[in-house]
Amino acid sequence: MYYKFLNDIPMKKLVTIIAIISLACAAQGQQGFFSNDNAQGDWSSASTWTKSARWLPNTPGNPVRGAAAYVDVYGTVSQFRDLIVAGGSTVTVYDTLIINGDLILRGGGVVVVETNGVLVVRGRLNGSGGTVTTNEGRAVVTENLTIVGGADIINNATGSNAFYLYGTPSRSGGARFNGSRNPAASNFKSETELENDDPTLYSLVNGGTLPVEFLYAKAQADDDHNVIISWATASEINNDYFVVERSSDGVNYSLVGKVEGAGNSDHILTYEFMDRPTASGTFYYRVKQVDFDGQYDYSEIATATVENDMPLELSAYPNPTSGPITLNIFGGDNNAVKIVVRSMHGEVKKVIENAQQSVVLDLSSFPKGYYFMEAYYGQKKEILKVILN
Repeated sequence: MYYKFLNDIPMKKLVTIIAIISLACAAQGQQGFFSNDNAQGDWSSASTWTKSARWLPNTPGNPVRGAAAYVDVYGTVSQFRDLIVAGGSTVTVYDTLIINGDLILRGGGVVVVETNGVLVVRGRLNGSGGTVTTNEGRAVVTENLTIVGGADIINNATGSNAFYLYGTPSRSGGARFNGSRNPAASNFKSETELENDDPTLYSLVNGGTLPVEFLYAKAQADDDHNVIISWATASEINNDYFVVERSSDGVNYSLVGKVEGAGNSDHILTYEFMDRPTASGTFYYRVKQVDFDGQYDYSEIATATVENDMPLELSAYPNPTSGPITLNIFGGDNNAVKIVVRSMHGEVKKVIENAQQSVVLDLSSFPKGYYFMEAYYGQKKEILKVILN
């Protein structure tokens, strides 16, 4: 989720604090909602919200007003049409709120974007009748911003936070920008400045997707010399598939497997993949998550050590062969296996020192018949019979 790039406050502690505040508000007669931390959800879905009183509806509704005195946004919440805040209700964004439409404030409605919050309005922001929009985090409005009557825009964002406005700000009546009739007093920044300041947020605003949130990535060798790579996601949007990559040096990675993603999910999902390295040693694994649009992200790196008691194994393809053949070697360290090719009469036809784990041979110049592929690794020996037609 996007707040992960911005928020250094442990969210569990923050939720505890907010829960205390919410209980205090309830004791004073104010009731409302807060969304679930560390998750992605739809504004209109009951699973997104926790309500402070049993008699409340299952969602804050739209317009937000009446019984919902407060709506606190944690995790990432998306609204897929206009959102109206009215009737003295306050929506506070502690993490991420994405509105795919206009944000409309009226009748004393208030929206507050806290220091670590992100508000994205893919449309207009219209305020009227004593409304207040306070920004101390990051807010983006992709079209015009219009306030009338007693509406106020208060932009207190500092440092890396800002209020980005793609369109034009305007006011009438007693509406104010940071207490002034001049929109410049709110220090709005432009679309170009957002692209330069924060490319990740810019991509999200302009149709990108939130990256999949990895909870963990682990790798564990089993007794059969396999490595089990497991990982979990807290949420997924636009997730096409995962690629599991392995490295022997922690620098150069190669693909070892692919696992289908869930597409979209707002709950924890777990995944697992089994790899069988062809040598012993310590291996580094990472999981690459790929969106449907080709964007990707990586998990943290996990390591696993495969002990050097693996049996030496050989396989050959094709077998029988008319000449070219590929030998795959399992159980020996890379560049440490010796290959000897013998005829059916015991004659040594070819020797390969320090063989790679996959070796291509051409036997077409040998007489037809049986040949024995002998692999040596330390005290281990394996023999495989190959038929040359």
